[in-house]
Amino acid sequence: MDILRNNKLFLRNLAFLAVPIILQELLNASVNMTDTFMIGQLGVASITAVGLANQIFFLFVLIVFGINSGASIFMGQYWGKRDTDNIHTVMGICFLSSFFVAFCFFLATQVCPDLLMSFYSKDPAVIELGVIYLRRIGYTYLIIAFTLAFNTSLRSIGMTPVPMLTTLIALTINVVLNYVFIFVLHMGVKGSATATVIARLIEFLVLYSIVRVRKLPIYSDLKGYFKADKKFIKAFYAVTLPVIANEFLWALGTTIYNVAYKFSGTDAQGAFQIASTVQNLFMVIGMGI
Repeated sequence: MDILRNNKLFLRNLAFLAVPIILQELLNASVNMTDTFMIGQLGVASITAVGLANQIFFLFVLIVFGINSGASIFMGQYWGKRDTDNIHTVMGICFLSSFFVAFCFFLATQVCPDLLMSFYSKDPAVIELGVIYLRRIGYTYLIIAFTLAFNTSLRSIGMTPVPMLTTLIALTINVVLNYVFIFVLHMGVKGSATATVIARLIEFLVLYSIVRVRKLPIYSDLKGYFKADKKFIKAFYAVTLPVIANEFLWALGTTIYNVAYKFSGTDAQGAFQIASTVQNLFMVIGMGI
């Protein structure tokens, strides 16, 4: 009976931690997927452009996900010892590494968005719309780099409902602003991207405010985050680089799969983007688990 009772307690605790993570992953993916669904009202070229542009976001976010997944290995162990100082140090490495990746992707979306889109499509209309979307949506990369690091840290210390709440806020704002910018102000793909940037910015500001106001264990000043020495950084990357490489190669394979579809024409690509959007909903549930 004790074993049965302990198992029930374990499963209840596991569900309390896991369900918010699964829901948060689902909501997080839905923020960008909302763009694809709502922009679909503007025609095949628009939905294809947004879907293909979000493939670049997909590649970016999985690299950053790899960085944070590796970091969570350390943070989970440190939290077991209630060693918040080292948790802050790991977070600092996460911030810098994620921001470096984000800045590289952001720079590419501003300097050569037409080149990026030409990898995925031969249709001039799709490339033109994709360039407009990429130049605006690129700003979210810089924001998400920090948001994911905070989310991972909160999960590692068992505070899983907080990221779920802030992502729900982002999704709600994105849906409302998408409707206003796309259907009321008729801003097209630029309006969709603008809505996502605003939603992601508010998500981060709310998340940071909660962490700071409530003085959660992951909160520290700048000195607390950025104090890692060479030995610590070397140990960090020895564990995380294989995780990053795994996520990058998987994302790259998926990206190349999308590149191949450009030879099938815009209509086929549009259909594939819609199907992929639905498929990704199931994938992120698995990632959350």
